[in-house]
Amino acid sequence: WEPLINGSKKYISLPAIEGEHSVITRFKNAYGDITTVKENNDVLKYVLDKTSPELLMETVNGTRITKQNGVLLNLTAIDNLSKNIKMTLVSNGLEMLVNGVTLNTVTLSNNTEQEIYINGLKQGFNVISFDVQDEAGNTDTKTLRIYKK
Repeated sequence: WEPLINGSKKYISLPAIEGEHSVITRFKNAYGDITTVKENNDVLKYVLDKTSPELLMETVNGTRITKQNGVLLNLTAIDNLSKNIKMTLVSNGLEMLVNGVTLNTVTLSNNTEQEIYINGLKQGFNVISFDVQDEAGNTDTKTLRIYKK
């Protein structure tokens, strides 16, 4: 126990271990009475996450060569702690359709496969790039090359 003067601050060191953590605060008055822990007031919960999410990408039919203007992809976003991963199409000139709706950004559930359609492929090699971001703000960019005949 250490005294805190009105308006003073207490600094603590937190463990550098990734995951969900809690810090419990308790107070003792001048008479030695100690507060009971109340979940809403005395427990500070935090998450330490430094790991970027992954994005697994493959065409539905397994090939990376097409004669079509678009390609159907199976995407799976994987993260160590986040339940949802934000994915944004960053390739110019292409559009992403999810369940028939044109979107630039979509939220993917962690470790759940999602089909998306990429439209606007040009003759030759097309680079399809996505930025992925987990709930902690960690980001990564994933790229897939598709050849249109």
